[in-house]
Amino acid sequence: MRNSVFRWEVASRTIVLAVITISLAACQANQTGPLAPEQSINRPNLKKVSSSVSNSRSKTSEPVSRSKPLEPVSREKLVNPDRTAPLRLALLTPLSGNKEVEGREISNGAAMAILDTPEIAAELLSYDTGIDPIKAASAAASDNSDIIIGPLLNHETAAISPILAKEGLIGLSFTKDSRIIGSNVFVMGRAIELETSRILRHAASTGSRRVAVFGRQGPLADASTDQALREANIANRLVVSREIFGEKEDYTSIARKVSELTKNDVRQANRKENAAQLKANLNDSSDPSDALNSMAARYAGREKRLLESLARSYKRMTSAGTSSSSAINAIVTRYSAAGGLGKSPIDTFLLTVSGAELSTIAPMFQLYDSEAAGVRLLGFSRWKEMDPQRARELHGGRFPAEPTDDTFSNRYKDAFGSAPTELAGIAYDSVRLALAAGRIGYRPLPAEAIWNAGTVKGAHGPVRMSVKGMALRPLQVVEIQPDGFQVVEQALILDPFASTRETLGSK
Repeated sequence: MRNSVFRWEVASRTIVLAVITISLAACQANQTGPLAPEQSINRPNLKKVSSSVSNSRSKTSEPVSRSKPLEPVSREKLVNPDRTAPLRLALLTPLSGNKEVEGREISNGAAMAILDTPEIAAELLSYDTGIDPIKAASAAASDNSDIIIGPLLNHETAAISPILAKEGLIGLSFTKDSRIIGSNVFVMGRAIELETSRILRHAASTGSRRVAVFGRQGPLADASTDQALREANIANRLVVSREIFGEKEDYTSIARKVSELTKNDVRQANRKENAAQLKANLNDSSDPSDALNSMAARYAGREKRLLESLARSYKRMTSAGTSSSSAINAIVTRYSAAGGLGKSPIDTFLLTVSGAELSTIAPMFQLYDSEAAGVRLLGFSRWKEMDPQRARELHGGRFPAEPTDDTFSNRYKDAFGSAPTELAGIAYDSVRLALAAGRIGYRPLPAEAIWNAGTVKGAHGPVRMSVKGMALRPLQVVEIQPDGFQVVEQALILDPFASTRETLGSK
C-alpha cells in the first residue's frame, strides 16, 4: 500500500483510500443520501504492503452451491461480536504498475458508492495489487476486513482464493471470467454467459433457428459455446453448432469455412421456375419493394430475412439511380444465388471475435453475400466500441449492451473530470452490493449475505447476485445501423443458468 492515503470521515463512515483526484463538493452536491456538513482529512498509520513480487497461482475453489437463506441476527449472535460496526471493506486494486489507471477508476467508483450509501456505517480500505495481490490480500485479512472487493484480473483472483478460504472471507472480483467462481469468490464483471444468454434468447424470439458459435479457439469461445448449448436446451427451437477455428488457423482457411457454412444445403428443384415467377411478379408490381416485404410477412427466420434484404436492396439501387428493370434483374439474380426459399444449414452466426480480427472476418460474410442468404450476425458488447459508419459489413448485426445511466455518468464526470469506464461502474456496483449485504449483521460477511442482499441500485441499473455466483445486470439488444446504434429490445435482466426462459426483471 502506498504511504500517502486519505482518511475521509463522513458521518459515521470512514473511507481509507490511496491518493485519488476527487471533488468532494461535487459528490456531496449530487449524492443519493445525506452527508454530515463537516468532513475532515487525517493521515493514519497504515501497514505498507511489501513490494516483493510473487507469480504463484492456485486452483480455484469448488463451484458455488445454493445455500439456505440467512435470517437477520441479533448482535449477540454475530460471528465476531467484537466487530459490529462499521463494516470493513477491503478494496484490492492496482495503485501502481501498468494497471494504475484502471485502479484509479476502480477507486473512484468505490468511493462514490460509499458516499451514496450514508445509511450504512462502513470503512473502505485500499490495498495495492500492482505489486503483489497475494500480499495485498494477506494484509487485508490481517486488518480484520469483512469482505474483499476485487481484485481486477482472473489470475489474481485465483491466486488469492486460498487466502479467502483460510480466513473465511468472500471476494467480489471485477473479472468477467466465470471459471474462477467458487464458494468464496463471486464475479462482478459482465460474464460472457450473461451476454450469450441475452442475445440468443432475443434471436430465438425473432426467428433464429440454426445458430453457429463462430470464433477462434479459447476461453471466450468455450464459454459462449457452452452457454449457447444451454440455451438450446431451454429453447427447443434452437439448434446450436460449434464452428471454432484453431488458434493459429490462417484467414484463407477461415474464409473457406465461412463459404461452406453459408451455402444452402437444400435447393428447390424448380428454382429457375420460382425465380422466373418472382421476376414476373415484381415486374407486374407498382412497388417491387412492397411486394417483397409482403412476401416476407408470410415467412419467418432465414426466408423472411432474405426477402426483407432483397426489398432493402431494391430501394437502395433505385434511390441511387438504377432503373427499376435493372434493379429487379439484380434482385432475382441474388434470390437465385441464395437458393431461393430453400433452407440454409445456418441462419445465425454468433461471432466471438473482436477488435482487429472482427474487422478481418466480418467482411468474409459480406463477400459470400450472407445477407442475401438471410444469415444474421450477432456479437457481444464490445461491438459498441466500433464506428457504425465504418463497420458496413456489420450493418444489421445485433449485440447485447448495458444501458447507460446518464445520472451516474454525469455525477462521476463532475467529481472526477472524465466519463466513467466500465470498471468504475463495476466497482460502484460491488460496493453497493457489499453494503446491502452488511445489513444482515454477520461479520465477516458470508456468501449467503450476498445472495440475500437482493437487488441494489447500481451504476446503470439494478444489480443482484445469481445463485451461480455472477452479477446479473440489465442488458438491452442493439443493432448496428449506418447512422448509429439503435436499441431494438429494451433492457432485461436474465439469469443465464435459469432452468426456464424466465425474465427476472427489467430496468
